[in-house]
Amino acid sequence: MFKEAIKKNLECVKPMATAYKTPYSDELVTNMYSLFLINEEGWALTTKGVANNIIAAEKIYENYEKIKEELILNKVPPKKIYKKYKIKENDAVILRNIFLNTLDSWSGLKIYTHEYLDLALIHFENPSGFACEKFPVFAKNNPLQGESLC
Repeated sequence: MFKEAIKKNLECVKPMATAYKTPYSDELVTNMYSLFLINEEGWALTTKGVANNIIAAEKIYENYEKIKEELILNKVPPKKIYKKYKIKENDAVILRNIFLNTLDSWSGLKIYTHEYLDLALIHFENPSGFACEKFPVFAKNNPLQGESLC
């Protein structure tokens, strides 16, 4: 039963690529995650870890522009700049996420994480250009455990 539900809804599973760089390394660290598009209103389901990654990227990017400017102007040595912004050796100085083959555009993101389960909902505001032609249909009448996924 689950095998069929997954097969039917596989086109709704979309990748998110992540890349980050630490301050004292030239290596770019990359990862791939996934999310599940739920409907044409722009809702997607993922894990809390993926959602926290998206939130962290926004916070890190706020400082990144300031750090980049100071590094380019070279007012002070990089170590002092990193210390000023409380960036440690293994912290990400830049973290970017790209939703691949998901949507063409959206105006903003809202993220809702569950308090203690590893689940999160992402709402792409004003979505357009979905990369899937159909969305999952969820059971309406209390399905029995193991009977229906979607």
